[in-house]
Amino acid sequence: MQSHVRSSLSKAGCLCLVSALLLTATAGMAQSRRLVTGKSIFWPPLGVRQNVGSLPMNIVLSPDGNYALVSDMGFDQSLTAINARTGGFVSNVD
Repeated sequence: MQSHVRSSLSKAGCLCLVSALLLTATAGMAQSRRLVTGKSIFWPPLGVRQNVGSLPMNIVLSPDGNYALVSDMGFDQSLTAINARTGGFVSNVD
């Protein structure tokens, strides 16, 4: 039983290490691409992704730069607050 647990832990540790190495290696490969609107984006996307609804229409940064508010006009309209520094979910109002 103990050998099975050790092998499972070592497999999980290897998977985490490989994932971290791939993330580090691909972070330097991101390139800026110009959109038809004239704005630039990074591809592949950098950072943390957060689900803010089916049709996000606008995003506003708070005056102190700590939070971003996203308005969603999709099937379920909502207003979502995100921590701008970490990308983490703060709250949601339907």
